[in-house]
Amino acid sequence: MRAFLASTGKPLDRLARDRRGNVAMIWALASVVMLGIVGLSIDFSRANTSKAALQNAVDAAALAIGAKPNLSQTEREALAATYLRENFGLDASMGTPILSSVVTNDNDVVVSARVDVPTTLGALFTPRLSPNASSRVVWGQTKLWVSLALDNTGSMLEKDVNGVTKLSSLITATNQLIDMLEGVEVNPGDIEVSLIPFSKTVKAGLGNVAAAWIDWTDWEAPPLNVATTYNGQPLSKFGPQGTYKMCPWRSSSNGYACQTNSTNGSSTYGSTTTITNGTFCPSRDNGSKNAGRGNRYYNGCYNSVKTVASCTSNCTYTHTWTSNAHGTWSGCIMDRNQSYDVNMTTPTSAATRFPAENGASCVPSEMLGGLGHNWGLLRAKTDAMTAGGNTNQTIGLAWAMMSQTPGAPFNAPSVPEFTTRYIILMSDGLNTQNRWSSSQSAINARMTAACVNAKQDGFVIYSIYVDTGGSGNSAVMEACASDSSKYYALTTSGSIVTAFNQIGQEITKLRVAH
Repeated sequence: MRAFLASTGKPLDRLARDRRGNVAMIWALASVVMLGIVGLSIDFSRANTSKAALQNAVDAAALAIGAKPNLSQTEREALAATYLRENFGLDASMGTPILSSVVTNDNDVVVSARVDVPTTLGALFTPRLSPNASSRVVWGQTKLWVSLALDNTGSMLEKDVNGVTKLSSLITATNQLIDMLEGVEVNPGDIEVSLIPFSKTVKAGLGNVAAAWIDWTDWEAPPLNVATTYNGQPLSKFGPQGTYKMCPWRSSSNGYACQTNSTNGSSTYGSTTTITNGTFCPSRDNGSKNAGRGNRYYNGCYNSVKTVASCTSNCTYTHTWTSNAHGTWSGCIMDRNQSYDVNMTTPTSAATRFPAENGASCVPSEMLGGLGHNWGLLRAKTDAMTAGGNTNQTIGLAWAMMSQTPGAPFNAPSVPEFTTRYIILMSDGLNTQNRWSSSQSAINARMTAACVNAKQDGFVIYSIYVDTGGSGNSAVMEACASDSSKYYALTTSGSIVTAFNQIGQEITKLRVAH
């Protein structure tokens, strides 16, 4: 043993006295420590990333619970856990959110959570880092009237760069807003909502066919220029045994021709076709000769009655106009007479009533114009929205105002105390057609007047303009918003959902207070 110690002691002694050996040992130990420190800094960066994601998830969970004040504690915790999981957005290597607590009070809700982030090289010092986050959401608004004026024009079927149609995003956004509004309703009637899809027109629905507030004058009217007929011949010479047996009108000289029957949109006769039944039904007007009648139908036909019953050739006829039954109406309404088209005057006279639409482009989606809180029906109407027609933002805004106005057509009650009246106006394009014109400047002038009237009456207006085609900002939509914070200029379909969510948080006074 002594020999062994003697043989090994000298090398060890030399190593202890060798500075190079000391340096090697120090570097070896220091490298381990430095590696752990570097690893820990990387892990801290990962933990900060997880903390930021956790904060977003906790905010979403608190907002979701704040929007549903009537849940039980068990339901709140389950909802919070779901929102944490769905909104964390990182993979499992960055940890999994763990709900710590959900605390609700009279005016707020506080959600707290943590996430355990496994360390990598930093495991030399600790196996995990556990950042936490909390979110406090407060609410205050108790009574809301909300009218949704939503663009349902044909361009809403266009897709953005992500392949999403504007209409599908609008339906999703509207349903989520309805969910939020329903969630904050403590007592039935605290939140009242109306839904006004629009294009060039709005659709009140055939169920209102007998309503006293509808004006049928324009819908029932015959053409104004029937005296100017083919080759200048009077209408009396046209009939099955008359001098002329074909259609007495030409699109080039009258603005319309003849269609085969009284059904709007039926096929048109050729210019020389003999009309054997003596029924002359004017076709859709092209607007070239009759200002303001472009793209509109004449809902009826002229008959042919011989002035001499026994006549067999070159007979003369009297022609009496018979309009179609009101039951054939599409259910659509066009702009009221100016200036009632931009205000909230109760429809009690021919001048103030709402004219039945007789155009070829009726908005496909029927409104839910009266304020209400039938959330299932609101969702059904939202899901049923389809697109078609040109853009007339004025009529959407005007009917949003009317839906919150006492008297016909919706007989809204007096505004309850502590109630805020909102209009959310969404459109994806510039104004292109109203009852009278396709002039953008003329339609914008009507729109501006409606916006001024609405704001003067106390409405708070949010306006959302979606430009996915690069046509530029809508100055009239921007000016219509109650202030600059309530105007949303969007360029993708998906951003409609985000905008509606933000508006919902604002009007329900749900806000993250941390």
